[in-house]
Amino acid sequence: MINAKILVVDDDRTLLDSVTFMLSREGYEVRGAASGIAALEILKTDCFDVVLSDIKMPGMSGLGLIAAIKAAGIETQVILMTAFVDVTTTIEAIRKNAFDFIIKPYEPQDLLLAVEKAVRFNHLVNMEKNYKINLEATVEERTKQLSETFMDKILLQKEVHHRVRNNLQIISSLLSLQSETITDENMLGVLMTIQMRIRSMALIHEQLYQSADISKLDFAQYIEKLTSELLQSCSIYHIGGVNLGLDIGVKMLDVDIAVPCALVVCELVSNSLKYAFSTGGDGRIWISLIRNADNKLELIVRDNGIGLPDDIELKRRNSLGINLVCDLIKIQLKGSVEIDRTNGTTFKMLF
Repeated sequence: MINAKILVVDDDRTLLDSVTFMLSREGYEVRGAASGIAALEILKTDCFDVVLSDIKMPGMSGLGLIAAIKAAGIETQVILMTAFVDVTTTIEAIRKNAFDFIIKPYEPQDLLLAVEKAVRFNHLVNMEKNYKINLEATVEERTKQLSETFMDKILLQKEVHHRVRNNLQIISSLLSLQSETITDENMLGVLMTIQMRIRSMALIHEQLYQSADISKLDFAQYIEKLTSELLQSCSIYHIGGVNLGLDIGVKMLDVDIAVPCALVVCELVSNSLKYAFSTGGDGRIWISLIRNADNKLELIVRDNGIGLPDDIELKRRNSLGINLVCDLIKIQLKGSVEIDRTNGTTFKMLF
């Protein structure tokens, strides 16, 4: 038998003592109350699994006691006892969620069975309640642990990006120092190209370190900053001014896509700045990234310069820059590259 506490409520002292004795003999912890008002006061200070109450009582009836128990938020099962049965009382008892209804005079076995069922039901209710509480606590604790683990992972990844960026910056600075000792213009050009490639990668890690979501790169912000630096770095290659037009319709990119795209833009824009406007005059470079009707990303880098030399072909790949662009787009992004030499040079890339 499940250990349980029973509160017996009856204004008939003889019946109260009789039921209390019967239940105590069965091993229950029993307490009595001579009225509904007295029972409610007891329930406010002590917990009971079952309340066994008479319906007809002065002051507060058994039905009134059920309503008061519910209003007070007290969790227990109520069994009503009465010698006066009518449809209205029965319906009202059901409506007020009485657990059971016992008719006087009753057989002791019937009363004990009703109490046992109420005790077991209340035990199951408490088990479910405790299970939910424990489950919620476990979920909350596990969520907290996962959140802390996730934040630790984010901080670690941010620190990695920060250190990679610093190391790339050191390499760029070393190349800059080395270039001061070199007088050969071709070698200086090679060093500058390497520096720009390194700087383009360093910018990615710098932006990811500062971003709230390190899985995505704000490509519009990145391209604006990268092209600004490229214009400044390559200003020695052109006499007139070069204007940049940006149309970045896809703002956020996954890092796996953003990194090769950034390197492609760096390569093509720096090539345009170094070679497309060698005759002087004002130049213009357009960069756009959109998602087309086929849900593919379309990256276009175009200039109005002197045009790509005829001896440079995608199939032959006789240029390191073109070779790099093709490998990034075709191999890494599984895309395609097209060149249009009309009124300058246009690289159209789909992936």
